Amino acid sequence: MNISQLAVSTALVTAMVTAPYAAIALPSSVWVSTNDSEGYVNIRARATTRSAIQGKAANGMKLTVASKTKDSEGYHWYQIRSEQAQGWVRSDFLSFTAPFQLNPGASACQSAVTTVQNRLESVNNVTFKKLITRDTWHKNAPAGRTQVYTFSMQGDGVGGVMNSQVMSSQLAGEVIAKCPSVGLVVFNSWRSDWIAEYGLMPGGLIRQFTNCPMLLDGSGRIDRFAEPKWGEATCF
Repeated sequence: MNISQLAVSTALVTAMVTAPYAAIALPSSVWVSTNDSEGYVNIRARATTRSAIQGKAANGMKLTVASKTKDSEGYHWYQIRSEQAQGWVRSDFLSFTAPFQLNPGASACQSAVTTVQNRLESVNNVTFKKLITRDTWHKNAPAGRTQVYTFSMQGDGVGGVMNSQVMSSQLAGEVIAKCPSVGLVVFNSWRSDWIAEYGLMPGGLIRQFTNCPMLLDGSGRIDRFAEPKWGEATCF
């Protein structure tokens, strides 16, 4: 994906992020994203891991979306179609934007950051507050991609941005594609623990990090300083 593919009209972006969260448009396509470039996901008969396997889809495969649902454990599932099968795939194995070509460079990185800041500012009732950079505390980050860029926002429109996986993954991918040391982009509601993390996965795919591992310390309490694996969400 390049900058021309990222260019969504301001009117469309505004409509996406100012609509009620449940009404955010269903993506027409998704891409399989696994932790292994040779990995695959199971396509299930129903939106549960206990249902029959209808087929498999390899990392990077583009799938057509028919509908979406939420299971009893809170996971989102997408009903999809491929050349091999149709059925359901859980959202934490999906990317919501096409693979990016990684073309990093110092000037390109600053341009990408500015583009994302301006795109966020173009959303109704969103004010961009601050860019925070740090090293990742995730394990197994991609080689040379240990930096995290956090875009903090404020305003009534922030919820729309945070809940739009399509928009957020596109914006995160633009930064990761152009910034040579960045492997993870975080969107944050200013002065809160509400974050959405999008990281680089095999095949140039951008995927939201989910499933906080809730690791325990030696006393059996949640260890808030534990390092999550790459692809897992940060716990707060």
